[in-house]
Amino acid sequence: DSKDLVFSAPIMAGFLGAAKATNTTLQKQINQQLDWLIENNVCAYKTALPAASNTAATVDISVLWRCSVTQPDWRAASADLIDYATMLLGYAENWLPSGFYTEFAI
Repeated sequence: DSKDLVFSAPIMAGFLGAAKATNTTLQKQINQQLDWLIENNVCAYKTALPAASNTAATVDISVLWRCSVTQPDWRAASADLIDYATMLLGYAENWLPSGFYTEFAI
């Protein structure tokens, strides 16, 4: 019931596991939507990460995070790993074998 329509891209990715198991069309649609967000810089926070541990070089990346549909200038105050874990684990479903989490995480 957020009047500013705040949503979370990481939570979208969290549904990839369920989509992969039941509906590959939905899995493709979620991936296309996440790709569109990154490519169009929507809800994408830009940051630099070290390129390698033995150099001073950096790599620029975009990280999808919470944003407001109606207030595009609004940014979440922080990006917490507890929330971002859904993005990492869900997006990993694109490359992990079926049943990976059931077999190794439970």
